[in-house]
Amino acid sequence: MRIERAIGPLRLSQACVPIMKANHYGRVVNMSSTLGSLTGITDPDSS
Repeated sequence: MRIERAIGPLRLSQACVPIMKANHYGRVVNMSSTLGSLTGITDPDSS
């Protein structure tokens, strides 16, 4: 896993937390997909 894929959602969540606290409401929902790891399917040179 590339570190950027973990740091991006973390920093976005950290930026949103003060707003959620000020509003006394908020949820963080992180979604992911396995499609990014299926490069062999879309890359004809991959074996």
